[in-house]
Amino acid sequence: MDTIMEKRSGAKWGNRVGHVLYPLKLKLHDDNPLEYVCKANAVMNRKKASLGSYFSYYFGNFIINTFGIKLASLPTNTSFWFSNMPGPQEEITMFGYPVAYVGCSCYGQPMALFIHAITYADKLNVVMSVDEHTICDPQQLCDDLEQSFELIKTAAMAKTCRPKQQ
Repeated sequence: MDTIMEKRSGAKWGNRVGHVLYPLKLKLHDDNPLEYVCKANAVMNRKKASLGSYFSYYFGNFIINTFGIKLASLPTNTSFWFSNMPGPQEEITMFGYPVAYVGCSCYGQPMALFIHAITYADKLNVVMSVDEHTICDPQQLCDDLEQSFELIKTAAMAKTCRPKQQ
């Protein structure tokens, strides 16, 4: 951190946000939820390894710097946004008090559904912002998401706890 903070280090500060367009496929009643997770992971790894997120970052900067923020804010029909943010791996304290929960969200975005997945000390917290005019029963959506996580967790535990057959 000290080398980054030096005046002539050449390090760049701030968040650099690129976008990856991910085809979200919903599957109901799948016998093996881990197969779905493995396929989604493979697609996401391919997307992250490509230059698409870099191009979207530089293209967004080009639009803002050339035409201004008004033109950059025109795409307002995004229906879904997902953010995955790793948090601290160990439990932390703030002013001597243990931190039990780390969560973040955004307000005022033109999206019907905003999902943040934040990991903190081997726990997964999911924070959702929902437009109730578009999604009429957000509690049902939360229940379905929780049930999906439970199915994935159960399948993963069964796979890792099963003794190897020879």
